[in-house]
Amino acid sequence: MNAPLLTHLLDLLFQDPSVHRQAKDRLSDWILDRHAWGLPLNDRTLLEYLHTVHPHIFERLRSHPRVKDEIDQLLATEHRLSLPHDATPSRA
Repeated sequence: MNAPLLTHLLDLLFQDPSVHRQAKDRLSDWILDRHAWGLPLNDRTLLEYLHTVHPHIFERLRSHPRVKDEIDQLLATEHRLSLPHDATPSRA
């Protein structure tokens, strides 16, 4: 688990005024549900959730300079990440 990346992702999401309140509320509910069931929250599960439920937010985070490199590295090295091939970083 990469706690600093998870913290950065959550900070960016909840402090971004362009992320609609409904999306933030839905994310909060998802986090609380995971906690209630004793399921871990980490950067990988957060990105999977965003890719599935809020793909526009996922793409915005992937291009954010503060976390872009870390997300690309995670997508490149985390073969268990259940994202389609189009979500993996391109090799330049």
